[in-house]
Amino acid sequence: AKRKELGVEDVPVVGIAKGPDRNAGREQFFLPGREPFMLEPRHPVLFFLQRLRDETGLSSHMAVADGREIVYVARYPARTTISSTVNIGTRFPIHATVMGRMLLIEHDDAALQALFTEDGLPRFSEQTPTTLAGLKEILAEDRSRGYATSQSFFERGVSSVAAPVRDGAGRIVAAINITAVDAYVDLEAMHGGLKDAILQAAAEITQWIRREAPRTTQLLPTEPAKAAATPIRESLHV
Repeated sequence: AKRKELGVEDVPVVGIAKGPDRNAGREQFFLPGREPFMLEPRHPVLFFLQRLRDETGLSSHMAVADGREIVYVARYPARTTISSTVNIGTRFPIHATVMGRMLLIEHDDAALQALFTEDGLPRFSEQTPTTLAGLKEILAEDRSRGYATSQSFFERGVSSVAAPVRDGAGRIVAAINITAVDAYVDLEAMHGGLKDAILQAAAEITQWIRREAPRTTQLLPTEPAKAAATPIRESLHV
């Protein structure tokens, strides 16, 4: 009713309620053409994202594609004084972000041409591809690796590693990432331990989606996820 009064019925609105630990899991989503929905409490996807955050010490996120944008649908901020401030419902250009690149890596030339009809692509940093040909070159490299890394690719001072999530038919339906803000992350760590962690989490979420097990509580711990014995974040130089 309030949305109608404000005249914003056609604008996606997200209501967010966070606990004292800033944990995700109780957000309600309002998207065009869909009834309002929430992830199930302690949803397995949230468990995997929280564990990813705790193992790496970095903020973890999940996003889906919506045309030429990505939309953040889940997040776990790092337990540090400086962490990602991206909120649920945030939208970024799909061609200019590493999660966006993961959502595009299996688009063929026709699909990319249909998505990007203009001659040029908007620039957001020195690394942003501004032509479709340039974007295709980056996507080809990402596709050969199966993941993507970023050091100030979209925003200065932000490092990220991302991987795709697939459905039962093998199609990419989402992407996840881990992000460090105002910190230098060794390339060796990004292509080593951090890459391994993000690929493992993506594989486990994909496996859960494919299995569609009714007994999802078996995937959840009885206690909050604990940090790894030797946190990967030791590779960070803040």
